[in-house]
Amino acid sequence: REGSDAGEIENLLIDGNGRVRAAVIEWGGFFGIGARRAVVPMEQLTLGSEDERVRMNLTREELEQLPRYDSDRLAEYGRMGGWGDGTRTLR
Repeated sequence: REGSDAGEIENLLIDGNGRVRAAVIEWGGFFGIGARRAVVPMEQLTLGSEDERVRMNLTREELEQLPRYDSDRLAEYGRMGGWGDGTRTLR
């Protein structure tokens, strides 16, 4: 929201019906060491045209407060978001 580069989309979380529900945003660290990952609901992202960056409607502080991404907790993210237990990632 503040206009600065907040990180990269590392992965997408998809519910059991094939709907993209959240993005895994990675930021910080150096060459992947010490990087942090958070689950950002799609409602907080604005997709532009093909050559534009995705905009996140969050401040850095709000991003820091989101649930940390852990691939072993996919079902939990689905339940928290009301998406069901069939959450998976897109690779």
